Amino acid sequence: MIDRIFDIGYRRLETGARHRFAPWPIARTALLLAWRRRATKVGLLFCLGNIILFGGMIVVQVLMQRFDDQTMADAALAEAVFGTAQEVFSSFVQVQFMTCAVALAVIAAGFVADDRQAGAFELYFARPLTRMDYATGKVLATAAVPLAALVVPAFGLWFVAVGGTSAVHGKALWSLGPPTMATALCGALWLTGAVIGISALGEKARTVGAVFVAVLLGLSAIGDALPAAGFPQFGYFSPVRDLRTVADALLDVGPRSMGIAILHGGGPLNGSAWLSLLALVLQSALGFGALHWRLQREVVG
Repeated sequence: MIDRIFDIGYRRLETGARHRFAPWPIARTALLLAWRRRATKVGLLFCLGNIILFGGMIVVQVLMQRFDDQTMADAALAEAVFGTAQEVFSSFVQVQFMTCAVALAVIAAGFVADDRQAGAFELYFARPLTRMDYATGKVLATAAVPLAALVVPAFGLWFVAVGGTSAVHGKALWSLGPPTMATALCGALWLTGAVIGISALGEKARTVGAVFVAVLLGLSAIGDALPAAGFPQFGYFSPVRDLRTVADALLDVGPRSMGIAILHGGGPLNGSAWLSLLALVLQSALGFGALHWRLQREVVG
């Protein structure tokens, strides 16, 4: 028997709809809208500048150790100018953390605030979308910036250092990979939680961006001024000081060498790296909690 329906071109419908990860379109849309702004490209350009700068420092150290017979003398010269490998990795994470903060103030400040101002919650949740789907999408979009500009470059610098140096010197660098990545992830976690939380509380992207930078600078000022006045416990309020403490502890930096001080990210440390890590996690958790509170208040169901 000839199946004339099949011959005409009709086909059987698929049984069951294909499952799609609901937060992904939300994250993709937020990033695409942010990419259209010139300020986004400028902020990322500064992040790229730091990567090139610190990457050049790593390459110079590698070349001095690899292509000269007097490696010990060249290594000492490189450390005197740029610092040890631990110092370079620690300093990169700290400097890039601040640069990413400025970039996020431009890129991600309006991820939730703009939706509130435009009344877009009604549009989002007119479809079968849960609060968790919306929150996950916005968090993914926000986290993509520090992951791409901080975590991935930190891994890249370590990979260049290990792959470019000789086998003898490379063994000493292998152990620096996990602590470098862990420190970068701590910074990315704080940046993501802080900016998404403040965005959930605001209604204008520019205001949220200014408040985010002001909070970061204000906490850093409090965390440096009060410990100097005899109240060391307030040092844990500063995310910059917390990250510096965690970075130096994980990478076992020790006393910093006399190099280019502005690139070393050196400064006062907190008494406990564990408490500094806890402070970073708690502050980021406050940001995620602010997003949860906002959605619970304005979205029913």
